[in-house]
Amino acid sequence: MTLWKEIEIYDLIQLSKSSYIVNSGLMGGALYFWDKTSHTFHTPYGMITPALLDIATITRLLPLGEKILTTTKSTTRVKYAIDVSSTIYPSFILNNRTQDEAPVFYNEHIAFLLYWLSGVVFCAQNIQVKVTYLPLAIILVEGKKLCLAKLFLIRLYLTLDWITDLIREKKRITNVDGPVWFFHLWLSAIFKSELQPRLTQKGLTDSVIVGHHLLNLVFPIIFQKKATTSI
Repeated sequence: MTLWKEIEIYDLIQLSKSSYIVNSGLMGGALYFWDKTSHTFHTPYGMITPALLDIATITRLLPLGEKILTTTKSTTRVKYAIDVSSTIYPSFILNNRTQDEAPVFYNEHIAFLLYWLSGVVFCAQNIQVKVTYLPLAIILVEGKKLCLAKLFLIRLYLTLDWITDLIREKKRITNVDGPVWFFHLWLSAIFKSELQPRLTQKGLTDSVIVGHHLLNLVFPIIFQKKATTSI
């Protein structure tokens, strides 16, 4: 936990433990205004778009730290034993877990962060860990700050581009690849004046993270889709 605070991912890990009520109509309607050439929403009031400051405010994932490149990797030359023989979530977790009550060592910690980056933060498609995130998980466990916010923003833009293309081609969207959960929270921040508190509060209601407060806001029941999902 101390390490997570030092490398500034603790708040996002806490946020990712919460759930929210899906409003697919809101997200789908907003995407009709998305322009992939400028990565902005075109509205009667001008262009708006999620930015690095929005990510920092909602998730506390700051745009600071080591730049992430395709060549980014650990420089310690330590070899870790991460079992990626099966990348499907249940199998990957079972293959990399230690015995109950046993201390968490580097391998298990790296496996957890790889799962977290793949399935929770960047929401990889096909419900399996993305091995390309393994170097990032290793570097984080080694205590280095990475500029995850910029990578996250790029991933968000690509996701919105992809979904918009499917909508315009009138294709079915079945398995979204990317951090749509953040798009939902960002829209909640934009339309905050139209929201109302959830009847049952979820998560840390006294949290300083804006994302926790946005999770506890919903549109009037008439507009809601009766489904919940985890971040």
